[in-house]
Amino acid sequence: MTPRSPRPAGTKTQHAKGSAPSAARTVRLTATDGYALEASHYRGRGQDVVVIAGATGVKRSFYEPFARFLASQGFDVVTLDYRGVGGSRPKRLKGFQATMRQWGELDLDAALRWALRELEPDRLLVVGHSVGGQLLGHASAADEVAAAYLVGSQSGYWRHWPASGKLGIFTLWHLLIPALSGPMGYFPSPWFGLGQDLPTGVAKQWAHWGRHPDYLLRDGEEVRRRYERIRAPLAATAIAGDRFAPEAGVRALLAMYPNAQRRLVLEGDVGHFDWFKPKREALWPAAAAWLKDPSEPIGNPFPRH
Repeated sequence: MTPRSPRPAGTKTQHAKGSAPSAARTVRLTATDGYALEASHYRGRGQDVVVIAGATGVKRSFYEPFARFLASQGFDVVTLDYRGVGGSRPKRLKGFQATMRQWGELDLDAALRWALRELEPDRLLVVGHSVGGQLLGHASAADEVAAAYLVGSQSGYWRHWPASGKLGIFTLWHLLIPALSGPMGYFPSPWFGLGQDLPTGVAKQWAHWGRHPDYLLRDGEEVRRRYERIRAPLAATAIAGDRFAPEAGVRALLAMYPNAQRRLVLEGDVGHFDWFKPKREALWPAAAAWLKDPSEPIGNPFPRH
């Protein structure tokens, strides 16, 4: 990552410290392949920008409470819907062509580049939830990211799950997604508590990765080199009892970023999705403090016992 030069005083609108964040505005992004995406911008104090890369099939509105908290701490925040999800979903999902790799290479990359171009931050930061942390290396603009905080982000290889969850994830990758995605023209994720319906190509690639020990790195040396280029500080939470992201999977994901300045945070049973809900807001100040200064230790109000 090339350090960004400090912005001269007066070149960007500043907001009073401690002022309430303004209402989110909807912004339209265009990926490099021309696909139109929908995102939201929460204004903070116009210095550092956090892009929230969401989980599989989860609308950006889910992250609104956390985004507003970050804005109250001075960050500008951008949330996005990947193609096929939320405001970036076509009228008809059946037959819609998309892949999970495109979510990183095109969609997340579009959000990062929009933030750099339109908001001109001192530092570009990322909070990745689940697949959002997995896909960071696919975005070419990730070279500009100063630090990333990952929540429940993991390698999805099925053998990383403990015995109690191994059969379920094996069945998802090997049986359910292959059997349902083709005939239905999409994958009915809500049937299995996995967010919105997914485009067939997204679901099939997800399962394709999950059946292999290298997960998304199985796509070849070019992909592996993309992840090797990430050198920024990267913190990843492993949540106790997380049936979507077991600790072994979180550790395996960290290994995919071999040159990053990596930290593992072991948290109590706060929930894979609940982490972003207001009932877990006691977790958020520690994450915000680390994003402000990644050289500092990470506070943990819910340590694992």
